[in-house]
Amino acid sequence: MSQVNNEAKYPGVFKTDDGSAAVVTMETAASEAAGAYPITPSTQMGEGWASAVARGDKNVNGRNLIFFEPEGEHAAAGVTAGMSMVGLRSTNFSSGQGIAYMHESLYAAVGKRLTYVLNVACRAMTKHSLNVHAGHDDYHAIDDTGMFQLFAKDVQSVADINLICHRVAELSLNPGVCAQDGFLTSHVIESFYEPERELVREYLGDPADIIETPTGAQRAVFGKQRRRIPELYDFDYPAMLGTVQNQEAYAQGVAAQRPFYFDHIADLTDQAMEEYAALSGRKYERVMGYRMEDAEYVILGQGSVICNAEAVVDYLRKERGIKIGVVDMVMYRPFPADMVSKILAGKKAVVVMERTDQPLAVELPMIREIRSAMAQAAENGRASNDHAETLPYPGLAALLPDQVPDLYSACFGLGSRDLQPGDLIAAVDNMLEGGRKQRQFYLGFEFIQKDTRLPKMQIWQEKILADYPHVGELALPSAGDLNLFPKDSVELRIHSVGGWGAITMGKNLAMTTGQLLGMHIKANPKYGSEKKGQPTTFYAMLSQEPIRLNCELKHVSDVLSPDPNVFLHSDPLAGLCDEGTFIIQSELSGEELWNSFPKTAQMAIRQRKIKVFSVDGFSIAQTEASKAELRYRMQGVAFMGAFFSASPLMAKHNLTRERLMEGIRKQLNKKFGHLGERVVEDNIRVITRGFDEVVQLHPEEFSDEGHEKLLPLIPKRMDGADAGAGLGNQADFWNQVCVQYKTGQDIIADPFTAIAAIPAATSSMRDMSAVRFNVPEFVADKCTGCAKCWTQCPDSAIPGVVSTVEEVLEATVRTISGPQEQLTRFNQIIRHLGKECRKIISAGTFKTFSKVLKQAYITVADKSNWDAERRAEVDEQYNRVYAALEDFPLAKTTPFFDVPEGKKKGSGGLLSITVNPETCKGCDICVAVCTDGALISVRQTEDYQETLEENWKLWNNLPETDDSYIKISSLDEGIGVMSSLLLKQNNYMSMAGGDGACMGCGEKTTIHLLLSTVN
Repeated sequence: MSQVNNEAKYPGVFKTDDGSAAVVTMETAASEAAGAYPITPSTQMGEGWASAVARGDKNVNGRNLIFFEPEGEHAAAGVTAGMSMVGLRSTNFSSGQGIAYMHESLYAAVGKRLTYVLNVACRAMTKHSLNVHAGHDDYHAIDDTGMFQLFAKDVQSVADINLICHRVAELSLNPGVCAQDGFLTSHVIESFYEPERELVREYLGDPADIIETPTGAQRAVFGKQRRRIPELYDFDYPAMLGTVQNQEAYAQGVAAQRPFYFDHIADLTDQAMEEYAALSGRKYERVMGYRMEDAEYVILGQGSVICNAEAVVDYLRKERGIKIGVVDMVMYRPFPADMVSKILAGKKAVVVMERTDQPLAVELPMIREIRSAMAQAAENGRASNDHAETLPYPGLAALLPDQVPDLYSACFGLGSRDLQPGDLIAAVDNMLEGGRKQRQFYLGFEFIQKDTRLPKMQIWQEKILADYPHVGELALPSAGDLNLFPKDSVELRIHSVGGWGAITMGKNLAMTTGQLLGMHIKANPKYGSEKKGQPTTFYAMLSQEPIRLNCELKHVSDVLSPDPNVFLHSDPLAGLCDEGTFIIQSELSGEELWNSFPKTAQMAIRQRKIKVFSVDGFSIAQTEASKAELRYRMQGVAFMGAFFSASPLMAKHNLTRERLMEGIRKQLNKKFGHLGERVVEDNIRVITRGFDEVVQLHPEEFSDEGHEKLLPLIPKRMDGADAGAGLGNQADFWNQVCVQYKTGQDIIADPFTAIAAIPAATSSMRDMSAVRFNVPEFVADKCTGCAKCWTQCPDSAIPGVVSTVEEVLEATVRTISGPQEQLTRFNQIIRHLGKECRKIISAGTFKTFSKVLKQAYITVADKSNWDAERRAEVDEQYNRVYAALEDFPLAKTTPFFDVPEGKKKGSGGLLSITVNPETCKGCDICVAVCTDGALISVRQTEDYQETLEENWKLWNNLPETDDSYIKISSLDEGIGVMSSLLLKQNNYMSMAGGDGACMGCGEKTTIHLLLSTVN
């Protein structure tokens, strides 16, 4: 972030926001019209503009804003072009495939000499798979259109460069691109100086202003003066645009654009940047250098990597004495060959960082341009040696061969792949004397994991190396783990679940702290393509100094975990510093909570003297939220109060509770004020209780009895040992992907990864017990067999099966007996027990099957003339069966027991509604649709989870529902043909659970019913 220049006329207002919001603020101040179609990650920009239109906001010239959302990005480009043609200051927002889709329209926008700005949150393009995160594929996809292109490195430069883009576009009559890294800038919250509206008004003026025409070519067309944004489509002065031309005219027109329009852009950009610096004090150039004065080595790139590179350069200069600098390619089109050739002249080596891969090209796009520029400079050098009167490439440096640096190409960060300081140092070490000197490489990737302890992964890598012995050398290994954050900064990581409000809480926490303590902040969420109900991570840094690093935090001082199951899928203590603070959601306390942690966690806490706290945010939210649906979202809010209570931050900065709560209220009013005072007050109460009710654990008072983590086993559904080679091989997918996922390791770049195929039913490898908080509990005596629960469950997680008493008992024996013990004695009385159970069920009120079985066994045993030894044997075997069935869900219902039993004795069946403990996401849809109260939502505990797992083992041994029960159709009971067909296990399990869809996803229910019907 640029430092404030208090002597400037418009130094900016200190603010905290993300890159998307910065664009919205500048565009709604400066522009008049926007045409856009939403696409991640630029959606927030269009939404922000639309919200401003809905509020009736006016721009700095007092005009209402115009917004049109057409049917796609291609149409949006046409809409924006139309707005620009009628003289409106116009803008568009897009990313990724949206940019590719509008590609052809951009050539025409340039040819018509339009003046709009396309704001791009750069995103990886779909290749072998879809990815919505950062990549420069879209940015380079349009570098042939004639649009000028500028790239911002942080939120500060996003705001500034957006305005500069409009200025350049309106001076040059050429549309431009204002780019930033998707998510890594567009969604990163950081402190910056927001340009004042007065600056916008003075710098850009009114689109209707009459200005001095800036170039000769424009004067030839428009005269000495012209409208700032020409009205090309003018009813009062009509002309045809978008004409059709034949060979001669078309060729002449294309050639004419270069000298009369394109060649002016670089100079007009310099002018626009100088004018902006004069007003704001923040200086930009087409190519910017950092510590380049005496640099011998250079890291060159564009976008958010520049901030990381600057921090690394400071470290290398201080700790290793390496003369190294950074070059920021602010402008890419027109390519600033003049400045590049001069700033790189005489350097020893340059590593060019590119967030894109073009594997069939000789090199990646930016290094190709740089190499061309340096080659032209070398030609200038040869001409200079020959004493030529004019250089072949005026404006470029004239270099001797030894003044041209060695160029190294680094591909990194595809799809927002994290880049750590150690990776950048590895790239620098590679080009130093004594380094590997590898000219093309990947950073932050792994083709071979040398330290893997997984035997099958070792075998797989050996196979790869046999065919590709040098593949591991394509990627440079990291130079190590470094902490380059400012001293005394606060680094915060939050582990939560999508939909629980932790991301919003993290933003509010960071922004409140920054405002109260005058601290710089940088905060960003990390989440994948998964939806609500999946793990999320949020990072925040707070410091008295500006924060440059833009990467995942490997070192943190505080960890908050609103996710109570975080240890089941992550290591929340990873990177937590000595004497750091860890706060977790739990209703447990003391030793019980302590021993719910893994032993490895207990050991880490003791060794690093980590301070452990707990708060029951769910209990707080449940009692304080005015709406039941807010209890999940507000659970995370309690952690905001808990953080301030447990962290030493308040004491360190003499922050009183009163001032804290005042600051929090101010931030909440800003965030939620439009939703009403009740929402703000609900949040305040939850935060206050979180502050007061957080409890510290004292591990020194407890013994360590935590559990051990075991290596994962392949699910039965994926264990196709005899499967042949091919994309559908589940066992290969398990070994190469799933085991790494389960053990918290990254996959490698291998032949399967390159194709991105996922075999069928592999979602069964995921265990949703780690991401849910509630689970349904079955109340057998209230079940009517209406079928609503198993029909509407989106996750195939609550199957219904109808079994006779004898089938239930036989399945139980199979479940609990081993190969050497068949429970022979008990098997001999199953038929008698079945008959007696049906008699009891038919005669009395049914509560649970275990009670029926107990009564039936007493009757059967009393009638049998067993000797004492045999009675003891039968009792022992019966006790084991009873224990397995004591909590097993079985219900007596009219359609499946009373109706068949009434027609034929012995034909009545028991309905089992069994929750799949691995696929249930705890969405509570089954509870909501069960109007009989047979399903209730309960808090998941370790004991209850064990019960679910034991019940599921037994369910898997139950036979397929007999056809006689499938034909049941009772309109009175609400049971139809489709619902009955789902009682067949093969039908019901036609779609595996465990996917990354959101909790309660209605589309999944539809797909499940369709697949089951087809099956």
